Amino acid sequence: MNKENFNLIAKLLLNYNWLGNRLDQLSSLLFDDCKNETQRHLIIELIGRVKYVDDGILLHDLKSYLDFLENTGINKTDLLFTATAMDSDPDSSHVIAYALKNLLEREGWVGQKVISDANKIVKEARDRKTIIFVDEFIGTGHSVCSRIKTISARLSAAKISGFKFGVFALACMEGARDKIKDEFEIDVFSNNFLKKGISDYRPPEQAALSIAIMRELEHLLSTECGQENLESLGWGQAEALFARENGNSPNSVFPVFWWPEYSNKSTRSTIFVRAMGR
Repeated sequence: MNKENFNLIAKLLLNYNWLGNRLDQLSSLLFDDCKNETQRHLIIELIGRVKYVDDGILLHDLKSYLDFLENTGINKTDLLFTATAMDSDPDSSHVIAYALKNLLEREGWVGQKVISDANKIVKEARDRKTIIFVDEFIGTGHSVCSRIKTISARLSAAKISGFKFGVFALACMEGARDKIKDEFEIDVFSNNFLKKGISDYRPPEQAALSIAIMRELEHLLSTECGQENLESLGWGQAEALFARENGNSPNSVFPVFWWPEYSNKSTRSTIFVRAMGR
């Protein structure tokens, strides 16, 4: 590595501590994948916008939500917290549900219920009518809206009335927040509402140029891997920039940061990791 590149890497590591154990992956992205300074500049700019959540922030944000709920004077025995997942397969929402369950115990809360499978809501909701979905990250809002519609229909079919919903997310795209609000009049609680990494930071013409540069980089990647197809700019073109310590990268994040294969199917070294079902 020449002196100029070394200085660039050193500056990034100094400014963003979370990159500390990703030196090789960062170098590969900047100096192997990026073929010119324009591409490199865009990647550096986007790295600076990444919302990185470590375990300390996770617990702090959950505690903030509990404080918010307590200040509303809500009856704790009426609370049903549920992961957004609707099966037992590993899911990032389980991480939040388990962390919440532990925190509730440490904070001395009693009477509420925490479940890890939204399929169990109907069984539990006869006694608890405030149903709060918890998740790590909300990208487009489609999954959360689908859950609310599905569970509402099931509760109505079971002749359970008087229920209401809430949503907690460790991080949430602003567009997803607005979608959930518009469709259901539900306010998402999060300390980390995120803008689109390119489109919400530049005028339309400049954003279009940057998106074209990003798509140049995406041409290096395979079009499918494991059980997933490459989604340009992230799922639903979310342009997300989020990562959790030791977490599974959401597919809403720009794939250049986590997609594990090049177009020739060789392995990439990436700064974020996503389990691909291979």
